[in-house]
Amino acid sequence: MPDTPPPSSNLRSASPSKRRRLEADEDDAHFAEVDQTPRPTTRPITQPTFDPNRPVVLLGASHSHLQSLGSRTHSTGSGLSPTRKKRSTSPVKRTQDLLAMSKPIKMQSVSNREEQLPAEMLELCSRVEDITLLESPVVPPEARAALQQEIGKNRRLPPHWFLEEDTTTASEERRMAAAAAVYAELASLQKLKRVAKQCEEEAGSESDWTTCVYSNMLELATAGSKVQLVDITTARVAPEWQSTITSTLPGSSSASSASSASRRPYVTDDGGAAVVVTKMVDLALVLDEDEHTPLGSAIQDAIGSAPAGEKSINQSTYGRIALRPLGVAIETKARSDVEGGRVQLALWTAAWFARMQAWVARKPTEGMPLGLPVILVCGHSWELSFVCDRGEKLDFIHGFPIGGTKNLVGMYRLLAVLRVLVEWMDTKFRSFFNKLLDIA
Repeated sequence: MPDTPPPSSNLRSASPSKRRRLEADEDDAHFAEVDQTPRPTTRPITQPTFDPNRPVVLLGASHSHLQSLGSRTHSTGSGLSPTRKKRSTSPVKRTQDLLAMSKPIKMQSVSNREEQLPAEMLELCSRVEDITLLESPVVPPEARAALQQEIGKNRRLPPHWFLEEDTTTASEERRMAAAAAVYAELASLQKLKRVAKQCEEEAGSESDWTTCVYSNMLELATAGSKVQLVDITTARVAPEWQSTITSTLPGSSSASSASSASRRPYVTDDGGAAVVVTKMVDLALVLDEDEHTPLGSAIQDAIGSAPAGEKSINQSTYGRIALRPLGVAIETKARSDVEGGRVQLALWTAAWFARMQAWVARKPTEGMPLGLPVILVCGHSWELSFVCDRGEKLDFIHGFPIGGTKNLVGMYRLLAVLRVLVEWMDTKFRSFFNKLLDIA
């Protein structure tokens, strides 16, 4: 892979604490009841462990909300704003339950990349797997001694791990500055490795892992780019883009009910709609825009007169991402809950596709994005997945490990993969929004 300019030597030591959505998350199994209470602006630092038995909740919604869908089509998978009068609930906590949605989401492990991934995601996947599967060089030669110490002085380090030494005719001053940046990055990774080990051995909370390990790794990856890390633990999906579910879950024997629901994706047999309300995801990589940048200014103009639920380029009106297109959502777990994390990422991304469908409907000359990368982190391990829009359904393609924080070589590979994702966001992902909003 091409050499990546070393990031700033300053590792953020005070990444914002991961604020949890509600203190009641630890005890209350019904998100519908929690949803009635406004979220406070601050959260306790202590992170409760995720309860895999806590359900995602479906709220009944009135048929009258169909009037607010505007130009959105049934293929968007978007839903209706939940009402407080009708509160029928049903759990959606398994990946199987996602098949009952009006726009089903199917989980698939990777098997045939060429068949499973659209062209742009396949290209991105290939660049990632050059690093993870083909083990292209990612470790600077300055880190050789540190890796040798880590694995033992009598073990041979594979030569293909290491980048070539800089033999350019750059000035001595520039070479020294580049070497200093590499050593600073190595020191940052060594510190993150120690902290991750402490979090593992001392049963660190999810908040601790996220604040002290995950966020700092992502900050290293985005340093010097036009991509920014944002904590989105309080970013709700706007009701306009929430997914809906049919009146029957998988395994139901009511064929006629399922058939009726499939013909009317937003409406159940009794004239209402079941709206999926989920926990939010934790972190996001977004384009670093604001009202003073060309793209941020164009977004601000586009959403200026929009209804309340549409005052954002994304599926959430949370202020930090209103003007910043969101390219990679990241869900974190201190301990393994792979299925729960995938469900959260799937529903969050389904809402993103619904929002993009509404944007594209305003300018039909621009095609829909066909895929989006997402990341699930459990303890030391990081996994990349791709959510792909097939029109009538979404496929969640998982099974792409991208490194971790147990050893330095895994951290260097992870950092290289994250930088590939950052580069993709700052080029092809940004290009989609520039074209959509007529930015030259």
